[in-house]
Amino acid sequence: MAATITWKINQMQRTTADGGVTEVRWECSGVEKNSDDEVIARATDGGKYTCTYDASASDFIKYDDLKESDVIGWVKSACNAQSDDSMKVDAIEKRLTEKCAAQITKANTKASGVPW
Repeated sequence: MAATITWKINQMQRTTADGGVTEVRWECSGVEKNSDDEVIARATDGGKYTCTYDASASDFIKYDDLKESDVIGWVKSACNAQSDDSMKVDAIEKRLTEKCAAQITKANTKASGVPW
C-alpha cells in the first residue's frame, strides 16, 4: 500500500491594496492507514513560496477569489521549476512515501509483551 499524499496551504501573505499574494506557506504530507483506518505512518514536508504577480495581467486572481487548488498549482509549478531535483513535486511525494514505508518497516521489526 502506498501513502496517500495531500498538499495544503497553511498561510498566505497578501497586499491589501490589490489582493495580490506575496508569500505562501505550504505543506505536503504522506499518510498510510491500516485496514481499520488508523494512521500507522506519517511524513510531512513544507516550505515557503515567494510570489510575484502582475495585478493587471489577464490571469491575475485576487486573494478573495482564490481557491486552495489555485495556490497549490502555483506551489507545484514553483517546485517543478527548481534546479534542485529533490524539490520537484515527484521527488517530494516519493520521499514522503518512502519515509512512511520506512516507519512501517521499522514498526514491523519490533514487538512488545512477555513470553509467558
